[in-house]
Amino acid sequence: MEMVIQEFEGCSQEEILNCLDLASITSDEVVSDTPVSEVDEYRIRGEDSELSRGSDKLIRFDSKFRIRNPKLSEENMLVNLHIDLEGQKSYRPKNPTYPIIKRGLYYVARDLSSQLGVATGKTNYADLEKCYSIWICLEDVPVKLRNTMTEYRIRKKDILGETDEPEEDYDLMNVIVIRMGEKTEDRGIFDYLNQVFVGNIEEIETY
Repeated sequence: MEMVIQEFEGCSQEEILNCLDLASITSDEVVSDTPVSEVDEYRIRGEDSELSRGSDKLIRFDSKFRIRNPKLSEENMLVNLHIDLEGQKSYRPKNPTYPIIKRGLYYVARDLSSQLGVATGKTNYADLEKCYSIWICLEDVPVKLRNTMTEYRIRKKDILGETDEPEEDYDLMNVIVIRMGEKTEDRGIFDYLNQVFVGNIEEIETY
């Protein structure tokens, strides 16, 4: 969170953990066709990891959770961020071939859409909370893109005149693509993830 999401820049690990809604953590491992009532005791999640409504395509999130937005939340007002974390083996999927960026945008749009409607009973657009879809791509990354991280988001551009609208009213969908590469000596997100993938606990703890 601290290395990737702007709302947590400068936050300590303790501050971030205190923001995390543990009950909302979900993993694709617990997705089942079994009726919900029969698997409740095995679930650790507070959100659905599958979205399917009407004619929409069924999608599965690898890991999905809520975390309190420290920039907007106040003592008497809770504002969450909705986080979708995706591990992607190939940066260039095949059968069919498609850009990861487009899939990320679709996921984050569906995540935002799911906050209102029949399933939630909410219809107030003011209740919409910001969504992130974070993609960690491991293989088949072009050389010039290795060890890069890019954020795709909605930004305001005045066409005529100047406006002063709150950023939180339109900055609601963010896709972050992390493209792994060769091991790097630089400390940061790429070194951290490489240590996670090889299970180097001592190095991970230094973060």
